[in-house]
Amino acid sequence: MAQRRQWMIARIGGPKSYSDLAAARMFGVSAASSFLLRRSFEGCLGAASVAMARYALVPVENTINGKISDRKSGPTVEEMASEMGLVVARRLRLRVRHVLASRGRLEDIRMVYSKRQPIEQCGRLVRRLGLRASDRAPNGEVLPDTSAAAKLVASLDINVAAICNAEAAAHYGLDVIKSTGVADRRNNFTTFHAYSRGR
Repeated sequence: MAQRRQWMIARIGGPKSYSDLAAARMFGVSAASSFLLRRSFEGCLGAASVAMARYALVPVENTINGKISDRKSGPTVEEMASEMGLVVARRLRLRVRHVLASRGRLEDIRMVYSKRQPIEQCGRLVRRLGLRASDRAPNGEVLPDTSAAAKLVASLDINVAAICNAEAAAHYGLDVIKSTGVADRRNNFTTFHAYSRGR
């Protein structure tokens, strides 16, 4: 088991989340069975720092949000990695293409769900449509990624939507009800790092 853990990749994100897409680009789809899923970036980094995983795959910066952190006022992912003695093994710049996905119609949507960073990246649209936005499920649980938001919306009534990518929408049986002008800027990219323990 210890040998297998050496090759595991710790990451957040369910099927078709941006982290899932980044992992496929960075490590290949054959690595899909080797993921150690965590609910926070700190949890991903921690798994690599204690050798539960060979890599921690995490987003570190977005062209709209800037440096990424678990909590709005907390340390950045890069700061946490440095404090844990992790080093960058691989890098990837991934284009982020947000859509609004729902089982309902755009004009009926009153609430939108997603992870905090995508909600911030789509602030203009949320305000223009007069939507309430939340990074928490109705039970108060924090949504760890855009895939979780799509999964949640698929289970709720039709007057809610998710900010996610088209792949996640399709995976959970949602319709893309808005595909353009969702993010505040078209050139929306997220940089991912695969961290490993320093030598």
